[in-house]
Formats: sequence, C-alpha cells, structure tokens
Amino acid sequence: MKVGFVYDPIYLKHDTGQHPENAKRLEAIISHLEGTGLTQQLTPIRPRAASIEELSLVHDEQYISYIRGVAQKGGGWLNVDTVMSSNSYEAALYAAGGVIRATEAVINGEVDSALALVRPPGHHATYEQAMGFCLFNNVAIATKCALANYKLERILIVDFDVHH
Repeated sequence: MKVGFVYDPIYLKHDTGQHPENAKRLEAIISHLEGTGLTQQLTPIRPRAASIEELSLVHDEQYISYIRGVAQKGGGWLNVDTVMSSNSYEAALYAAGGVIRATEAVINGEVDSALALVRPPGHHATYEQAMGFCLFNNVAIATKCALANYKLERILIVDFDVHH
C-alpha cells in the first residue's frame, strides 16, 4: 500500500506563540515519524498554494481578503481561539493546497491514501469566519475541488478531532 505524505516547513511559519495549536505539535509528529523510520515508507507529495478561485469554492472572497489583510498587518487575534502571524496567510494557502494535492494524488492513483500534516488546521472555518484555530476549511476546499475536477458522485470524509 502506497501512502502519500504532505509536509512542508512553511507550515511552521504559522507562528501562534504559546497557543495550544503551535508549531511544536507538528514538529513532534515529524520527529516521531523520522525517528521510527516511517517517513522512509511514505511517498512525498509536494504541496502548492491554493488559488483564490479554489478558496472561493468554500469561502467568501471578502473573508479571504480580510485574512490576507490581517497577515499583511502583522497578524493578530481573529477571535477568542484563533490567532494569526504575518506568515499565516501564506501557510494557510499551502495548507489548503497541500490537502488538494493529497486528494488529487489519491484520485489519480499516485498513492492509495495520504496523510496531510499541514498548519494551520482547517476543518472548523466557516464560509466567512475563522474558528477553532482554523483560517480556511482545507478539507471542504479539497472536496469541492475534487467534485469540480473529477467525475465523482460522493466523497467520504473521516475527521478525527482529538484533543488530549
């Protein structure tokens, strides 16, 4: 079984300081995968930045511009649980694009399944609001792209939101 693996150091540039969703979480996962030799068994999938058109399949264009503007001003708190840095917008584009690439790799038969280790996370973001540490809804964006670009009738999403 060929398992794809999306990761890029750009995801660490989403600097959230001491926030619970911080770069150390992803660094720990990567360190464990490397330490156990699992990365040698995975097929790398290079992420790309999602386009505004792709983001717009799920998010309001004014919201996308707002997120870009917050990053250009140096970042800040969007709400009680979601924070951005100056690099968060770019990292979020690559997070959404990474999930799109993972989805495409599975659909195209390049891999049998894929693991996308991306930041910022994305499953809580709504049409026009950041929420739950998430800026863009990466999973919904990848799903909409897959439905638009491939002859698919349905897609199964299994989402584990584990906090411990």
